Amino acid sequence: MIRTISSRLTFFYKYIFSAVWITGFGSGTASMFLSGTHFRDKAGIPQPPEMRWQFLMAWIVGSLFIWWGCSRLKRVRLDDKALYISNYLEEIEVPLQEVSDISENRWINIHPVTLTFKNRTQFGSSAVFMPTAHFSIFSSHPIVAEIRRHYQPSEKEIACPRRGGVMGKLVHW
Repeated sequence: MIRTISSRLTFFYKYIFSAVWITGFGSGTASMFLSGTHFRDKAGIPQPPEMRWQFLMAWIVGSLFIWWGCSRLKRVRLDDKALYISNYLEEIEVPLQEVSDISENRWINIHPVTLTFKNRTQFGSSAVFMPTAHFSIFSSHPIVAEIRRHYQPSEKEIACPRRGGVMGKLVHW
């Protein structure tokens, strides 16, 4: 059974939030440059000219951060054998054996999870998704451990020649 492991808010963050923030903040910044001294505080004093440049830098840095954090998000679904990764225009199937690493950034509020693949896919060598809500600040999202189990053997499954195993083959004790 295929189930969605990325948040339902993925589309919102990827397309709507990104577009609204970048265009909204950019429009406000552009208006500061185009309006000259029309921006004034309550006392009627014009804002200092360097404020425009500060807003421009904040817009550039903020836009890059939003692009890095939101625009590359993918919708991810999972079954017993594969991941189904979508950018909302097309969907690809990646076998779970193709996952070489999985990591989670717990310091960003959406807890983005990065899947790294052994071979390049249509979406590149990695895919980033925002997992469903999980209400624990310091622990990893359970989906990280679940996916990791699919491509990393447990300690008991690691081959041991002295116990009847063969190097490179998984042996269950």
